[in-house]
Amino acid sequence: MAIITLRQGNVTARLSEVSYQPAEGFQEDNTWHVDDESISAESDAKLANGPATIQHGGIVFPVDVTVLEFETLPDDDDDEPEESDSVCTIEIGYAEGVPKLALALGLLENLTPKQRQAIIDR
Repeated sequence: MAIITLRQGNVTARLSEVSYQPAEGFQEDNTWHVDDESISAESDAKLANGPATIQHGGIVFPVDVTVLEFETLPDDDDDEPEESDSVCTIEIGYAEGVPKLALALGLLENLTPKQRQAIIDR
């Protein structure tokens, strides 16, 4: 995967483990719900909630960053720290639509030309 760089104020972060999750429906208590599509990533720098830009393939995308916080359970303590450059996990929003950003970042593979055009036309 190509290098994806995110800038937020004076902070420049390299993103890894960038993934796209399409909208998904599920049933709970006899009610249908839909999870929105999302792009998540690991950042090598500490980020904050708010606006940022992603630079990829010579194009700059204005995005919105949400830092995800996970609770750690007492049983989750490992004796050995994981070898990872990740400082935080983020979710990325894009005003023109998350699928368009996912397509531009190369996260959508195996799409037919018709499927690609449908995302572009949204």
